[in-house]
Amino acid sequence: MSVEVRHLFIYVRTPLLIVTRLRLCPCIFVDPHVDAVSGKYVVVMIEDTAEATFKQLIVEGGRQYLKALNPEWPNRIIEVNQNARICGVVVFKGEMV
Repeated sequence: MSVEVRHLFIYVRTPLLIVTRLRLCPCIFVDPHVDAVSGKYVVVMIEDTAEATFKQLIVEGGRQYLKALNPEWPNRIIEVNQNARICGVVVFKGEMV
């Protein structure tokens, strides 16, 4: 029997979502099968670490960039390099009750 991952549920532990459009919603659903296009919110795994990051994807001139959702974040826009892998696109936000 094979199992296919359709959606990922992620609980965001840091307060970065408080200052964004996804205000006070620490729970997000990520679909690894949705195309990551410019303007979408994505979860990106950094291969050299055991961490993932949550940012907005921007595509310009055939290059991909990640934009931090927190306007106070240093280096708010960074280019996606070979160490980063887009895991999926945010398709739903919510909060635990």
